[in-house]
Amino acid sequence: MDQGERRGGGVTGLQADDATVFGRGTALLGCGGGGRVDHMVSALRFALGDRSVPVVDLDDPALGSVVAVGIIGSTNVLEEKMPSGEELPAALAAVERWTGVRADAVVAAQIGGVTGPAAALTAHAAGLPLVDADLVGRAVPRIDQLSVFVGPTTTVTAAAATTSGLRIVVDARQPH
Repeated sequence: MDQGERRGGGVTGLQADDATVFGRGTALLGCGGGGRVDHMVSALRFALGDRSVPVVDLDDPALGSVVAVGIIGSTNVLEEKMPSGEELPAALAAVERWTGVRADAVVAAQIGGVTGPAAALTAHAAGLPLVDADLVGRAVPRIDQLSVFVGPTTTVTAAAATTSGLRIVVDARQPH
């Protein structure tokens, strides 16, 4: 079965028809964590409709500023209060305002669980491509467990957004 838009052997776009298979993969890579992906997959399928999210390789020479997005910590709250779909795009916009740097692409902070489809939804909402990569290869509970924080880091700028529109930016010297 041919999934996604393909060119030269690689996937160049994530379509609504791909959402279920993508969700199965992210659930598997959640390794028992990362939350239930079914709601996020349904939202992705609905949002895409007859459009697609462009997918780019990490080594794409045109790739500039990449912002990692995701849901870190317990995903149980998603079962209690469904997000509107505006939270991650709002958090992305808050990071852009705070840093003064416009994102050129979105990457999943972690591919496992709900964050994979959530990153695709964020890329779609922001009109940005999704990078075919992630920062950990599974699901983890804390932001300091992402691969970019293995070596020395100077700063971490992160944002959270609530369903009520509150946006919080955290600008810290270390991820912990």
